[in-house]
Amino acid sequence: MSALRYGLFMFVNRATGEEVNRWVMSYDVNAYQGIGVVTFTADPRRALAFVHAAEALRAWRTRSTVRPNRPDGKPNRPLTAFTTEIRPIPGPEAHIVS
Repeated sequence: MSALRYGLFMFVNRATGEEVNRWVMSYDVNAYQGIGVVTFTADPRRALAFVHAAEALRAWRTRSTVRPNRPDGKPNRPLTAFTTEIRPIPGPEAHIVS
């Protein structure tokens, strides 16, 4: 039996309305001068995996250090632009973030 791991499953980009329905494979909140970039995968075995759900939540809420605030003065957390669920992901092949 493999250890339970958690990943970020993105449903919709709230800024554009675009459906995603994929796992986060990688992200960089500082890319493009703090706009951020995210890579998705449909394969849960390729999803970025966290040992604890709280770690996944912290990753989702990561604030850009390049542009810490949005133009409206609120914290710039690029991944929160997506409707997201923290889900358990199966399989020992998942890439674990520590």
